[in-house]
Order: sequence, then C-alpha cells, then structure tokens
Amino acid sequence: MAKIIRECMEEEELDRQDVQKKYKIQSVYGHGTYQCRRCGHSWSSYHSCLTLDLQQQQIARRWRQKCDGCKKLESPWFHQDVLEEMVDYGIRRYFKLVNGTLNESVAIKPKGKPPHRSDLCERCGFGKRQCWIPRNNSSHSDL
Repeated sequence: MAKIIRECMEEEELDRQDVQKKYKIQSVYGHGTYQCRRCGHSWSSYHSCLTLDLQQQQIARRWRQKCDGCKKLESPWFHQDVLEEMVDYGIRRYFKLVNGTLNESVAIKPKGKPPHRSDLCERCGFGKRQCWIPRNNSSHSDL
C-alpha cells in the first residue's frame, strides 16, 4: 500500500515532508469486498472506508463491517485499481483542503437503498450515524 500512496503522491508532485500535519489524515471510500473468516459469508460495499496517512504513506485504519450472519468484524479487501483511485481522491481532497476550495456539504444520495447497513458498519458507529453523509465539521480525520 505504501508503494501505491508513494507513486500517487509522486504523480501529483506532493512530497511527504510537505504534507501539512493538519490535513495529513484523509478518509476515502471505494468498493471493498469482505469474507467472514468464521462462517464464510461474503459481501461487498461500494462505500468501504480507509483512513490514509499521507505523511507516513500508509493506511492508518481499515474501517470494518460486521458479518450479517455471525456479526464477526471483518476488514475490507480492495482491488489495486480501486486503491489507486481512492488514494488519488485523498490527494485531490488534501489539495482542496490546503487551498480552501473543498465543499463537502452535499451528501451522497443513494438511489433506493443506502450503500451498506449502518448497524453493521464500524465507521457508522454501528448504527449511530450514516458514514456516507458528511458531518458539519467534515475533516474525516477520526481514526
């Protein structure tokens, strides 16, 4: 993962030493797949979350979801192209934060049903909120 972050940052001419501490943590979303190691159930979500540390060029946190069958927490797996898109988004978001041009007041509006069950999502606080809806102070820096 560090290689993907490093390469994406190089493409955007962003050096890790130049990353402002205030914005170094970026939470990003993408299509993740899950496999329960206890009961074998598998599922996916188009709104699986990673928290990146751009200064350390690593994943700071993989937000997990509970298996619908046995409720065991599992971490998402991402295809490499999805990871690259997620990192690119995090870098673009970083630059917008630094430049003061970020506007995250618009929530993702799922067509029909939500992207995943909030009661099974660690990022959603297991039903306390919907992680796809930005908060008032939306720095997305909660580790």
